[in-house]
Amino acid sequence: MAPKHIDDHVLELYSLDRLAEPYAAPVEEYLLVCGKCRERLAGWDEYVRAMRAAMRGRAVRSAGA
Repeated sequence: MAPKHIDDHVLELYSLDRLAEPYAAPVEEYLLVCGKCRERLAGWDEYVRAMRAAMRGRAVRSAGA
């Protein structure tokens, strides 16, 4: 039976640094052995960086208005 991969919602919370510590440790351990989940996490990390950059740009424009 194939290993169960980390749920997208969990990866999203982990990427946002909003996953509670008791849940983060097993996720980190699993990421050490699962390349597919690391790739998916990299996608979430990229998305989170883009959204944060967009929000910073929006905040700067709002402050300048």
